[in-house]
Amino acid sequence: HEKKQGITPARNAGYSAATGDIIVRTDADSQPPRGWVRRIEQLFTKEPIDALTGPLRYYDLSNKNVSPIFDSYVSMMKRILEYPLLHGPNAALTKLMWNKVRTNICLDDHEVHEDYDLTIHIHKMGGKIKYDPKLLMYTSGRRIMKDPLAFFVEYPVRATKTIRKHYSVRSSINNRSEEHTSELQ
Repeated sequence: HEKKQGITPARNAGYSAATGDIIVRTDADSQPPRGWVRRIEQLFTKEPIDALTGPLRYYDLSNKNVSPIFDSYVSMMKRILEYPLLHGPNAALTKLMWNKVRTNICLDDHEVHEDYDLTIHIHKMGGKIKYDPKLLMYTSGRRIMKDPLAFFVEYPVRATKTIRKHYSVRSSINNRSEEHTSELQ
């Protein structure tokens, strides 16, 4: 039980209470396909990763064009950050990594996209994050149907705020320039 309202406090309480080596997360309105947990276990066993995510498909939308939009967004964000972002309905991470980042994560749901914020903290701690295109999760499109403006405007704005909170454009350009220079030497 978590007294404080909000996704972040509830997620944090659940992650902190988890006793296994791998914490697996989905949403109440999601429908994991058969073998989802097994695939997560196999990927963590097979590769030295700290976090894992995969694509989302909306099972209750009549317009199936949303999935390609989401996939394009995921691809664009990966190119910008140079690592994949965790998506709440389809995410897993090691308990060890959670214990490393839990005191550093941002707590204000209005300022950050909580799953993206978690991803950035994992990355900054040197964690390896994997995106597996076969780790599919079916989730509800109710947020899209109920309030498309929030989904297509508010979510990207919060994502941008999250990235800005952690990275300045100038430092990102400088870091990439330094990496490129050192590769040439």
